[in-house]
Amino acid sequence: MKKFYSWMTVMAVALSFGFASCSDSDDEPEPEPVAAPELLSFEFKAADNAEVLSADYVGVISAVDKTVKVTMPAFADKSSLVATFTVGEGNTVTVNGVTQQSGVTANDFTAPVDYIVSNSDGSQNIKFTVTVEKAADYVWSEVARFNAVVPRSGNAIMRINAVDNTPYVAFVNKTTEKVAVLKYENGSFANIGAVEGVSEKVTSGRMDFAISNTGTPYFIYSDGSITAPVKSAASVMKFDGSVWSHVGQQGIAGFVPSKVQIGAIGNDVIAPMIVNGNNGSFQKREVYSSIFKGSNWETNSLSAAGVNNANIECLTTTDNAAYLYTISAATYKYSVSEYKNGVWTSLRNEYLEAGATQAPILMNEAASIAATNDGEVFLLTADDAETGNTKDMRFRILKYSPDTKDWTLLGGTTMTSIFANDSHISAKIAVAPDGTPFFVYADYKNDKFVKVQYFDNETKQWSQPEAVSAEESESVNIAFCDNGEAYICYVGANDNIVMLKYAAKK
Repeated sequence: MKKFYSWMTVMAVALSFGFASCSDSDDEPEPEPVAAPELLSFEFKAADNAEVLSADYVGVISAVDKTVKVTMPAFADKSSLVATFTVGEGNTVTVNGVTQQSGVTANDFTAPVDYIVSNSDGSQNIKFTVTVEKAADYVWSEVARFNAVVPRSGNAIMRINAVDNTPYVAFVNKTTEKVAVLKYENGSFANIGAVEGVSEKVTSGRMDFAISNTGTPYFIYSDGSITAPVKSAASVMKFDGSVWSHVGQQGIAGFVPSKVQIGAIGNDVIAPMIVNGNNGSFQKREVYSSIFKGSNWETNSLSAAGVNNANIECLTTTDNAAYLYTISAATYKYSVSEYKNGVWTSLRNEYLEAGATQAPILMNEAASIAATNDGEVFLLTADDAETGNTKDMRFRILKYSPDTKDWTLLGGTTMTSIFANDSHISAKIAVAPDGTPFFVYADYKNDKFVKVQYFDNETKQWSQPEAVSAEESESVNIAFCDNGEAYICYVGANDNIVMLKYAAKK
């Protein structure tokens, strides 16, 4: 009887455990489903793209089409943009298998980019295709005029301060013969320094203006106030944010210049000049480069870089180099030199296109050179190779590749012509942040209106000329901001200094 009782007890306990186990299984809650992945916001912030953008561009997300569209200026550089985005809780994002970090990871958006958003357990993945579209409503429009002071000889120089994308204009005041500098801001011009000018008297209109990559404005001029080292030697001034002052001593080299150019790389100032007349070791039309590195000016001949005789010169700088374009008064050929790591070298020496007899040696206002930080150089020149007539030269724009060391012609000769020895011709080139070259000129052969063309990377040809002024114009300038916006400046009717902006239509 005792054994039977023990067996019954064991069975009862076992059954109770079995019932308890079944009860626990029935009451266990179902696992929560993992939420589907979500892309909640997408934009390109200027703060994350300081070298490319100066404004924020917000994307429009379509949850139905799984697309993101961001509209920005047509010629903004899209090759390395950092996106800022938000996603659902626990979601991860990849592009081509690379995990993306909002506000950190850069991608090339010159073509659509697929963002793969995955939920927290990886059970669901959604592809959002991000497309950066060109703003179609960007136009050239006049934004300001200045007529309080008349520029001497109708000449003015515009440069963009890359630090804040602000245009500056410098010219010689016709009345006082001093250099005056304007700043365009908030829809109008303001003088930087005295209205009458901030330099001493400028002789012969010899002046050039530049802004360093750190935002410091500089100008060089033939200084009529000094007699040493020689009368009318070149002097350089800079603006420190409050006052203009001379860079080093007045009279930076022992000769009178016929042409002056200036550029700055950081705090180093570069001033190539053409000698106006024989003076000791300085020979007429020789080219010398004066360099200031914080203490004094050092002046040396550029003959070692292949520049021995010149009538025309034009300078441009990047963050780490300077490029000088010269046309020889003796051979009517052109040369291009590079200044990098303290040394001048030749990129092209005494050159003419096949079939050409000369480059125009009076192209004072039409010689132009531009460059990018990766060493690509764009050169505006002209010759008679196509026409066989020195009175009907055609502009051509060449591109230099630092990888191949080759020069290539972009899109054939441009559509306008110039008169061989007319110093009134005015034309300039500039390169948009995405690498697109632009060509602006006063159509001196026809209506003298300002016209602009750009190189179409799809057709590999120049666009049709677009007139952006409706008045006779001279001394044209063009420059781009880092967000793809641009400015054209020219001297128009009644010696007005006119500013145009390429931006969204209002």
